[in-house]
Amino acid sequence: MPAVSFGYKATWLAVRDGSAGVVADALELPERRTVGWHDGVDAAYRGELLITAPVDGWTFAVTAPGHALPDLSDAGFAEWFGKLSARLGTVRCFVTHRVVELHGWARAELGRVERVYCYLGERGEVLADIGQRTADEVGGEPDEDDVLRLAGLWSVNPAELDGRDVPGDCLVAGRPPESRWRTGWPRR
Repeated sequence: MPAVSFGYKATWLAVRDGSAGVVADALELPERRTVGWHDGVDAAYRGELLITAPVDGWTFAVTAPGHALPDLSDAGFAEWFGKLSARLGTVRCFVTHRVVELHGWARAELGRVERVYCYLGERGEVLADIGQRTADEVGGEPDEDDVLRLAGLWSVNPAELDGRDVPGDCLVAGRPPESRWRTGWPRR
């Protein structure tokens, strides 16, 4: 099935070596439906959560910023992200939103959060800065292209997916209740 690119004005997880079903289970998504890439990406930009078939060993969970995944700047994000990584192993998170110049990234391995960084350009404010800056990161004020470049180094750049043949189904789910991730969701 031909893939569809995303990444601009989006929040996404990249999970190493997990199927769409495994990722959906870890996110405790109650209702899911099978979709193709085009319909799934459209749903993600409307605020639903798309979980893709694996691409080069990485499964994406993507939505519009502020919708079906927690914000990197949320006080509970690092705890949530660490628990998710404890369930899934290698997990990355990225966000871009050019209107307010919100750009961020996070990485975790086997439950250990290595890095969380989130920058809000419209206020010139770093909203989150956890862990040591990596050699792959840009200095100064990041932009959406920096986030996508970093995604390509740490997983797969989702802006380069158009037309790639990716076997397997994608899933779309509605937004999980906010209380799940604001209080330490997912459960162990």
